[in-house]
Amino acid sequence: MAVVRIFVAGIIASLLMSASAQASACNGKPDSAALAACINRLNANPQDRDARTLAVTTLMGMERYQEAITLLEEGLALAPDDDMEERLVVAKNLREEQLYMEKYQARISSATAQAGGTSVQLNKIRCMTLQGDRALQACDDWLKIGGPEEATIQKRKGDLLLAAGNRSAAAAAFRKAVALDPALSRNAEIAGLLQPPVAPARTVSTPQRSAQQKPSQQSSIRAPAPARTVAAALPKPAPVQREVPKQAQVAAAKTYSNAAISSGVTF
Repeated sequence: MAVVRIFVAGIIASLLMSASAQASACNGKPDSAALAACINRLNANPQDRDARTLAVTTLMGMERYQEAITLLEEGLALAPDDDMEERLVVAKNLREEQLYMEKYQARISSATAQAGGTSVQLNKIRCMTLQGDRALQACDDWLKIGGPEEATIQKRKGDLLLAAGNRSAAAAAFRKAVALDPALSRNAEIAGLLQPPVAPARTVSTPQRSAQQKPSQQSSIRAPAPARTVAAALPKPAPVQREVPKQAQVAAAKTYSNAAISSGVTF
């Protein structure tokens, strides 16, 4: 009998020590050990108000608001308690805020995964609807990230630059757009801007043409005939008839007459 009594006393002491240890461990701190100690106390005695209150405090500190609400509702079902009522209201408010933040984060994550983030969508809208520098900045911000609609954004950027008078930058944007979507090359405005300019025909003046001729061609050209002088162009003067002296005329007549007589010519 003495041995049995000693054994029973040891068990009782062990249980008391265990209960004391659990009571000290259930201290309201936001950790798993404190929560486990409080839950053990509640399982042993659901009417243990202190253990329930400390368990709720631990759960609230760990942001496990739904579990705290469950413990408070169970405690109020056992016995009305003003302190538990106030704790329940606070726990429900914190749980609603927690649910809102969870839904908000889920929407943000979904938008980021599907469209590259909210800012990307805003930049696309601004690029396609605004005008001037604000639209160009939005297009550039969108192109830093890129996406399947890059050809459309590049064309929009080209249109904005062309409207601003920056033809060279507009042509560069249009080239990128056509490279991504060759169908855009059928756009008349884009095709006209990207078409290389036709060089004007060169006109060479007469002196330049002469200078550009080959030496063989220059040597084959005859020099023009020298111009006629004024004296050569004038008519030659008639010969001057000198007056024959009378004695010479008589002598010539006689000689002519004698010659005629000797040849048998009669006058």
